[in-house]
Amino acid sequence: MTTKYLCEVHETLNKEHLEISKAEFSRDYLSQCSSYLCYLVSSGNEPTRNVLLNLWGKLSHKAEIYENLAERDQPVNLQRRYQQSAVLMRDLADVTEREFKRLSTQKALKPSLCAFAV
Repeated sequence: MTTKYLCEVHETLNKEHLEISKAEFSRDYLSQCSSYLCYLVSSGNEPTRNVLLNLWGKLSHKAEIYENLAERDQPVNLQRRYQQSAVLMRDLADVTEREFKRLSTQKALKPSLCAFAV
């Protein structure tokens, strides 16, 4: 589920003309090696909470950059574009935060092997 979400974020960023490869997304947004997203997809594994935290941080940071650019004295069409990008990044960051919390809750609910040790 979470790997699918990461792929959706990557596709959304590409639709917004950022045109980043999976390798760039893995490295620049997930703070992992360039083959990380491809590894998750091919292996069926799920990302760690730290990966989601990295993604949230990057998206939040990008939102702030676009918000600052939109506030500058620029042509109206450029200001709109920056505002739209800021909203997109903020929305993606919010969904990523919810996914992080969902994953954290799931992991907290799983019984620990230590609890069964005698």
